[in-house]
Amino acid sequence: MKTALLHAPKVRAARAPLKEKAFPMDKRLFMHMARATIARVGGVDAACAAIEAEYGEPVSRGTISKIQNGHLDITFAQVVALQKATGDIAFANFLRRANEHCGAVPAVTHVHTLKEATEAVMAQAEAEQSGDADSQLRAVKETLEAVDIMRDWLAGKAASLKTGTTA
Repeated sequence: MKTALLHAPKVRAARAPLKEKAFPMDKRLFMHMARATIARVGGVDAACAAIEAEYGEPVSRGTISKIQNGHLDITFAQVVALQKATGDIAFANFLRRANEHCGAVPAVTHVHTLKEATEAVMAQAEAEQSGDADSQLRAVKETLEAVDIMRDWLAGKAASLKTGTTA
């Protein structure tokens, strides 16, 4: 028994480091936000009713109580149902602000640009080989989609450079 207790700290230290989260969020903050949202909807019973009304499946009082006390994490579906019931979008605003800082949007933007540009090039090659009107129209449509994506990116980048923010 004593040897197990002596080696326990070493076992904990040997664990792999936690993965970096997409956005930093303290568990206590998340619990307080969930607790406040449950209180705004009218308490545990009202939260159960709101979630059941939204998704058609009952939620037990115990589940909501555990969420309220921080013993269970609130699910995204429950957040959405409670936000709709209260009109309070604190969770959505927090996630939006957190995503502005984590760099996820530029990565998604350049991947989307690459996808659209690749589709445009493939459609152009097909149009050059076949020469029929349908493939020509598809090539024009795909090229316009790629140009629109790039134009939107340029407009956003120009606006962020003018205001001094990073986007």
